[in-house]
This record gives sequence, structure tokens and C-alpha cells, in this order.
Amino acid sequence: APPLASLGRVTLRQLEATLRGVRLIASGTVGEGGRLTEGKLQASTDDASALAGLLAPDWRPAAGFWRGPAALSAQLAGPAEALGLKLALDMANARLEAQPVIDLRSGKWAGPVTLRHPGAPRLLGLLGLPRAEAWLGEGSLSIIAQLSGGQLSGGQTSGGQTSASHASGSIGRVSAELLDVTAGLLRLSASLALDPAGEVPLLTGRIQADTLALPEPAWRDATPLPFALLRGWRASVPITARQVLVEREPRLMQAAGMISLGDGVLRLDPFGAVLAGGALSFTLVANAAVDPPVLAVSATLADATLDVPPDAAAEAPSGAREPGSLPLDLLAGRVNLGLELSADGHSPAAMLATLSGGITLNVERGALSGFDLARVMRTVASADPRTRPATETALREAMVEGVTNFDRLEIRAEARSGTLVLQEGALTGSAGTAEFSGSVGLGARVLDLRVALRPAIEAPPEIAVRLTGPWAKPRRSPELAGFLRWLADRNSPTP
Repeated sequence: APPLASLGRVTLRQLEATLRGVRLIASGTVGEGGRLTEGKLQASTDDASALAGLLAPDWRPAAGFWRGPAALSAQLAGPAEALGLKLALDMANARLEAQPVIDLRSGKWAGPVTLRHPGAPRLLGLLGLPRAEAWLGEGSLSIIAQLSGGQLSGGQTSGGQTSASHASGSIGRVSAELLDVTAGLLRLSASLALDPAGEVPLLTGRIQADTLALPEPAWRDATPLPFALLRGWRASVPITARQVLVEREPRLMQAAGMISLGDGVLRLDPFGAVLAGGALSFTLVANAAVDPPVLAVSATLADATLDVPPDAAAEAPSGAREPGSLPLDLLAGRVNLGLELSADGHSPAAMLATLSGGITLNVERGALSGFDLARVMRTVASADPRTRPATETALREAMVEGVTNFDRLEIRAEARSGTLVLQEGALTGSAGTAEFSGSVGLGARVLDLRVALRPAIEAPPEIAVRLTGPWAKPRRSPELAGFLRWLADRNSPTP
């Protein structure tokens, strides 16, 4: 059949059709040489659910995204080698606009693309990411990109003629020379390129974030993670971030790392950042090529500084702790941390239940809330058998609330199937020592800990407090039998 351009002027006054509940209206004129004028296409539907089937299941947004109307309008004009397209798509209160210029002969195209939505958390909720406002904050979504692309290089013959595969419209390399994203607190820019040549597509480029906003991992969530998205493509993208927010709180500064993906294995390695003034080195590997998937994390933190004022913490009542915080909170000190952890499973909850590995924590010149060792020392040193009830009350209070300043804290723990078992725990300071033993159930968030206190006096009695139950509000049970025997053996002062 002769090409359309050789037929002279052809005008489509109006074409109307309905497909999968979508109303289509098209019109336009093709003149000599293939020049298109007044080309228009309109598509609209009252329910976009029927369009969900056009995407692969793994890439399909949640069902809520498709509920409601959708409208597409396109205007086309220009010669075949420089066809201008103005496109606008309205769906789920989001608006996508694109104005590429397309060379139909070579398959190359380039132009600006924008995506806007008045509420970024709301849009993420429709895409299947709930509670985004908690970590992203309120605010609109704005994505501005300068895109370009072309068909596969294999579509050209050595003489520059277009092959059949080229003419079929196969998609080639797509590049975003400029990509700016603003969503709530998130601010980033990037240059990225997706190249489908080779066995699997390859994503390359660079990401630079002024502010990177992330959610706190929902470790008890039983919803399967989308590990299937890690298979079938490759990536090698360095990323930097001036600051990283977690649940809208600044956590990391000057973060930098390399994101790589291949054969279903995602790596964040190497990764470095500043955490609380200390140097954080971090490696993460997510292996989706095995069943169940495996997550491995290795990290070290050197010379981080916690500086929560101990006096302010001491003045706050014990019931004023934030819900969910541990009853023994590290408030201050110079921190060194190391961990090697791994887990397997399809969901965060499954991974937490299989967590294994080791953790070491060393803190110097710090403060720990949950008991007051200095007050314990003073109460024991001045204990008098004649005032036993008052002494016992004061000692119980000192063992379950307050702040302890220390010279050194050393913790060594091992994770076993989601339970953190203390192998070694020792605190030393001018007021005495404390030894920690027991375990923490990470999935159930329960404690079974024992803190043995030895105040800095001659021949101190045996004193301990046991913490059991939910870690947000555990039972605190002082063990005073050894102290009471020690007190009973003391000679009463001479009148």
C-alpha cells in the first residue's frame, strides 16, 4: 500500500468510538509530505478501573487509584520529522502534561514533562503507600522533567534505513537530563537514563537530594514487600543527600552511597553519612533472587554524640516518656556501635521474626534513664534499720526512675529468631556499677531484663530490678531481699 503522505491531503473530520468504557474522539488533517495539522485526540471515562488491566500486575497501582474519572487530551501538529505533541492527562486529582517533539522517521523524541498533585501524601495513599503524611509531611507534588528518547539502536540498518522492528515502535533509551521532584518535605534532583539494550534494561544516572524524607520501617507489618520489582532489570545510581529525615525528624547529614541492582539483588554499598556527629558506614543487601528473600545489614557508627540534657530528663516524671520508648533510654554520651544482622521473609514481620546476628554498643561519659544509681548509693549508705519502711520506699523509687550518669557502658547482644539476647551488659560510674542480663522480644515488643545494681560502698548488698512485659509499659519489680537481709544485719546506732 502507498504511504499515507503520497495520497495527498487526507482529513479525518471526526471519529468516535468506545473501548473498555473509554470514549474516544479523534480528528485531524494529513497534508502533503505527511504534515499533520489540527490533530486532536480526546479520551474520557467515568471509571478508570478498566484501564488497570493494561499494566502488568507487579506495576499496577492499588485499586483506589483507578476509581473515579480520567480524561486525556492531545494535540498534534507538524511534519513527520518534527511532530509536536501537547498532551494532558487528568486522573486521581493529578495532572500530567507533556510537550515532546517527535521524529517519526528516526523514532527520536524530546520535550518537557510535568506531573502535579495538590496533596502528595494523598496521592501516595492511592498508590498503595498509606500514612505518608506521617513521614512526608503535608504539601503538594511537583515533578518537572526534560525527557528524551528513541527506538532501539538495533532498529536501524547499516545504511540508515528503518527496519521492520524499528517501524513497529519498540521503545529505546529514555533519558531524563533534568528531573526535579518536590513532594511534601522531599526535595531532590536527578539525571537518569533507562537503556533497554542488552538482556535486561539498565538504569544509570545520579540522584542528589537536598532533603530526603523516609518512613520509619514498619517491622511488624505482615504485608508482603514488592520484591518482584527487583527482578528483570539492572541499576547503578550514586545518591547523595544533604539531610535525611525519618518520620520528619532529621537523622542523617551528608549521606552518600551507591545503589546497584542486578540479578534480583539490590545493594546499597558503600554508604556513608553523619549521624549525631559521628561517622556512619552502612551496607544493605536485599536478595530477591532466592525464596524467601534475604535482607542483610552491616553497619558501624563511630564517635556519635548524644546530648539530650540529663537534667531535663531527670526533671521529667517517669510517666512522661513518649509512648513506645524503651524504659531504659540512653540520653547522652559518645557512642560507638557495630552490627551484623540478617533476616529472611516476604514481609517486614516475617523478617523481624527471623532476625539473627550480633550487636555491640560502647558508650563513654553518658547518661541513662530508668534508674538513679547515685540515689541508690546514698539511700543504701545511709540506711537505718529503725527507718526501714521509709528507706525501702526511697530505694524502690530510685531503682525504677531517674537518671544515672556513667563513665562507660558496654553492651553485647545476639539476635536469635527475632529475640535479642544480652551476652554482656555492664555500666560503670562513680556511683557504682550495673549489670544487665535477659532478652528483648523484638516482634512482640516484650522485655525480660534484669538490672543488678552495686552501689559504690564497701561490701554492698545485692540489689536488682526486673523489667518484664510490654516494653512501652513494663512491670518494674525491685528485688530487695538481699538488701533487707543486709539491713537487718547492721547494728543499730547507739542512742
